[in-house]
Amino acid sequence: MVGLNLTTALEQIKEEMRNRSSTEGDTIAKQGLMGSTLGGNDKPNPFSVILNSLSRLKEKREITQKELSRYNPPRPRSFSSAAVPEITDEDLRKFQSDARINPMNFSGSIIKERDLQESDIMKDVRADAAENFVEESQNGLMTKPTSSSQKEVLSNMGSDVNKATAYPIEIPTSTGVASNTYSRLELNNALDKSISNPFKKALLQGTMDIEVGNQGPVTESAYYRLSTARKMFNSASVNRALTSLSSADRQRANKNLPVEALGLALFDDVYDGGSNYRGRGLIQITGLSNYRAVQAKLAEDGINVDLVNKPELVNNTKYALPAALAFLDYAGLNDKTANTMSTKKLNNLINSGANAKIANERWDSVISALKSAGKKEEAADMALRNEYKAQKKVGVTQDGSIGPISRKAMLSWLDKKDVTVRPDSDDDMELVKLVNRTK
Repeated sequence: MVGLNLTTALEQIKEEMRNRSSTEGDTIAKQGLMGSTLGGNDKPNPFSVILNSLSRLKEKREITQKELSRYNPPRPRSFSSAAVPEITDEDLRKFQSDARINPMNFSGSIIKERDLQESDIMKDVRADAAENFVEESQNGLMTKPTSSSQKEVLSNMGSDVNKATAYPIEIPTSTGVASNTYSRLELNNALDKSISNPFKKALLQGTMDIEVGNQGPVTESAYYRLSTARKMFNSASVNRALTSLSSADRQRANKNLPVEALGLALFDDVYDGGSNYRGRGLIQITGLSNYRAVQAKLAEDGINVDLVNKPELVNNTKYALPAALAFLDYAGLNDKTANTMSTKKLNNLINSGANAKIANERWDSVISALKSAGKKEEAADMALRNEYKAQKKVGVTQDGSIGPISRKAMLSWLDKKDVTVRPDSDDDMELVKLVNRTK
């Protein structure tokens, strides 16, 4: 790495933090650790500088997690005793405005511009400083000193869930729109900033494309036609739902008109916890047990939100992406498992009741997202990990489950194609990939 001596910079910044006055400590306490400048002047908040530097270095793989874990972020000596003033909406607006007008000027800092001139890391810091510090509102970092556990999370870069909280997927209210107005542009930005694993990002993007498309976080519609209900739910559930309807709604349903009461009755009959816990959010989290699990996962990352009593908060632009990532983590899709995912595994994770058509559409979206990210080789490999496609090629039922019948059919098909299979091979996915690779 050229231009920036990280070790020296760390020591200088820590020394500067130790020498700060209590007034500056109070300012940091009010502005929050992520504030970009101190005291309204051009001197940067050293914590913001170094945290962002470390983040960029980590993303560029120029330092390892082991090296990163040895760094303890600086703590202003006045922090523990500093009173935490009330932060008003006007304070927040002014602080955001000041940061946009006057981002990261190093002229007054102990770190000089000449020390940073060749550092892409610090260029990124300067460019991003204004947007990283004030994303939490009255319940976030802005109103209280960060705890030691929160600092530990920050210094270790935190989980994807934790990082996603810094990027609400909404149009900035400074543009004059109402708060909580979804923005696809901000979602894409949040995905890029929060998720470093390209497989995990593509899997989430592919899932969102099928579950909600461009709508953003939404609630599952309850307006069902009877013909659609019979395709989506078993006969017993549909008949029970019809019986529960009012005479007028039953007549409308029998005319195959969309009836909200029919959908709600089906949800009450089928979903864990009933219609209150129907699909919501970016990936349509469904069922009380899943809402409860996501709430617990968010709490592990210091995000306290009551999804059990207020399930509609899964649609809130502040929580939608963290909630989606928390669900994936709960379901077992993480950095270690993302690159071994397959069409059937993802279908089981998101909606095990979805048919082969939907599963394939979702997988195609995943592959498209990988290609868009420039990961063509990875996309080609993931395209082979499609159990439904392999079953179709060898002429068996396309349910995605590779059991004895599918295995036997694949081996027979490969034998007819004069493709040699290792006699000791018992890896079903290798068989699936071999079938899909063979013309």
